[in-house]
Amino acid sequence: MATCPDCGRYLNDPHRCKGRWRIQLRLLGWTLRSAVIASAAGGLVLFLIYGRVSLLAIGLTAAIGVIVEKALQWGQP
Repeated sequence: MATCPDCGRYLNDPHRCKGRWRIQLRLLGWTLRSAVIASAAGGLVLFLIYGRVSLLAIGLTAAIGVIVEKALQWGQP
C-alpha cells in the first residue's frame, strides 16, 4: 500500500493528510509535557529526601524525561 509523502501514513479511503508540521508539533508537545512532568516529579522526590532542590537536579530530571519520551516515540511503529 502506498504512503503519503507529507505525513507518512497509508493512503487509504479515509486518509486526510494533516501535514508534517502538525505531527512534529504534536511530538514536540509530548516531549515538553514529559520534561515538565519528569522535572516536577524528580524535584518533589529530591525535596522530600534532602529538603532542597538545585536547578541542576531539576534540569537533569527533565533531560531524563525527554530521553525516556524519545525512546518511547522511536519504539512505536
